[in-house]
Amino acid sequence: MKHSADGINKDKKSKLGMAVANLEAATVLGVADGVGSWSQYRIDPGIYAKQLMMNTARASVEISKKGAQELSAAELLNIGHSKTKLKGSTTTTVACLKGNTLSAATIGDTAFVLLRNGKIYFKSPTQEFEFDTPYQLADCDISEGFGEFSEPEDALLYTVRDIKPGDVLVMASDGLFDNLHDYEIEQIVAEKLQQGYGADGISRELIERARAHSLDPNYISPWAQEKGQTESLGVIGGTLRKLGIKAVVGSGYRGGKPDDISVITGIAQYLIPGTDLFLPI
Repeated sequence: MKHSADGINKDKKSKLGMAVANLEAATVLGVADGVGSWSQYRIDPGIYAKQLMMNTARASVEISKKGAQELSAAELLNIGHSKTKLKGSTTTTVACLKGNTLSAATIGDTAFVLLRNGKIYFKSPTQEFEFDTPYQLADCDISEGFGEFSEPEDALLYTVRDIKPGDVLVMASDGLFDNLHDYEIEQIVAEKLQQGYGADGISRELIERARAHSLDPNYISPWAQEKGQTESLGVIGGTLRKLGIKAVVGSGYRGGKPDDISVITGIAQYLIPGTDLFLPI
């Protein structure tokens, strides 16, 4: 899978972790968005996220070097988590492509979309206790007393077994999905591919568009729509949102959500067996 990773920070203090591990017959991608509330305890929110991604990427490379059987995204996340012995927490998504099978694990409101022929083929849902309160991965023993946290076994797991050359995987922190509608993601990916851009061009345009929306007080963002749904319909609205059902209500909420935005884009290609060379799509 040909890939690009990029990100932009709203306050120049990075909370984001991104990791890419290229293996001969698999590609492992991951994104983590450190939880900013740790700063009130004088703990850098980005350290846990970055260390988690580093440990997960190292695990995938070490397994490949040993010639061992490739692990799923859930297994890699579990190893990365077990080696991250720090106070802190993060939302995260890890995906592993082996052959034409994609496995993924998500915790919190980072997510991924898989596009095929210009349309979203699959989109992972988010995990939230309530609006704007996502699940957080942490070492529950080390971070005990600082909040309610999750372990790798709480992750949502996915397997897509029919990945095709040309499929586009977009993995990102909530800063992207809170500020870009699905149809905009489809438009940007299609336009950039038609213009001859690859994964890097797609990632950069997604980030720039999301950032512009996040600073626009009149833009009706997905985040504003969800806020309106939750507050207008109360508990029912929260339940509908968790089920992926969007109710149209006249809340009047507008504006984007200024946030860190991290995006990894991958484009599936044929791998020549026994080499690290890809055939053109």
